[in-house]
Amino acid sequence: NNVKKCNIPIEKFMKIKKITDKYSVKTPLQKIHGLSKKYNKLVLLKDETCQKGESFKIRGVSWTVWKAFKKIKQKHITLITQSTGNHAIATLLSIRKTIEMNMDNKLYTSVIPVIYGTVMIKPSKLKKIKKELQLIRKLVNDPNRGILNFKFNSYAEAKEARDNYIKKNKSIYISHGGLDTLIGHGTMGIELNRQLNSLKISKDKKISIILACGAGGIIGIGACLSLLRGIENVNTIITQTDDQDAFVKTLISNKMCYNDIPKLCFADGIAVDCPEEEAVKLAQKFVKVGDIVSHKYCYENLLPLVTKDINSSLKRKIPIGGTTTIGIATLEKNIKYIQDSDVIILLACEGNI
Repeated sequence: NNVKKCNIPIEKFMKIKKITDKYSVKTPLQKIHGLSKKYNKLVLLKDETCQKGESFKIRGVSWTVWKAFKKIKQKHITLITQSTGNHAIATLLSIRKTIEMNMDNKLYTSVIPVIYGTVMIKPSKLKKIKKELQLIRKLVNDPNRGILNFKFNSYAEAKEARDNYIKKNKSIYISHGGLDTLIGHGTMGIELNRQLNSLKISKDKKISIILACGAGGIIGIGACLSLLRGIENVNTIITQTDDQDAFVKTLISNKMCYNDIPKLCFADGIAVDCPEEEAVKLAQKFVKVGDIVSHKYCYENLLPLVTKDINSSLKRKIPIGGTTTIGIATLEKNIKYIQDSDVIILLACEGNI
């Protein structure tokens, strides 16, 4: 891709981070020794398994939810989304936290959370989602507040049901890759830059950041980091599996592409049916590379090797999912993408599936 520049002012990311910091925590950025030795470059892992909700999702979703609450002018407004797991958890976490900070606001305490999803959801994720809704119900003293419906056969069906609900009820959609969400996710770039500075990595060093992408919200991280360190020094790479590659294909063809139902249940929350338009428009401005890797290879071959190296480097066990493994597959398959880089950044978050 012939990049220009992210057109979102860095001041906007800075301002929004003051809000997202109320919901999220700082997570470690640590060296992965085996990969660093293999590629003769500093390979760092941003460990979002330590994040609230065990994924990066809380960063962007919290800002979107915070803005949604600010729009509420009457009681019983629904905040609704569809999710394969992590997005739902982050949405409910953010709703609960916002209500906790505003218990005297009767409009806020009347909010109705609605989450739609598929029958393929991982049982442990559904358990966490149910727990978060129960905590909201306890907080507002309403045992019947909210709706969870994970009976749809596909993500597309869940999205259609969401749209139909919105047509009939006063609702605000909590997006996966809308501008607010991706800017919120992008605030991680500020945290990353500070951590790179603390590691004495100067701003003239070439950095590649590899992001496993679904609807597109995650690209905000690369956008923010490129503003802070210069687009000429930050190589943002988005990667997808070969059965869930709609975002990369959309960028290549310049027309909206869609995913089929995934053949394997491994690639975390990236099993969306298509990108969100605002994320695609932003990606066209600064994303330098889009890659597609074998889903089967990631799951069957690479996962055991990745898990061993990461847990050994971190000296603790973390849940390794598709987000991490797919990023490493791109690194392994296409060394040409990062051959001029001094530092490689990968993202870890707990898998949906």
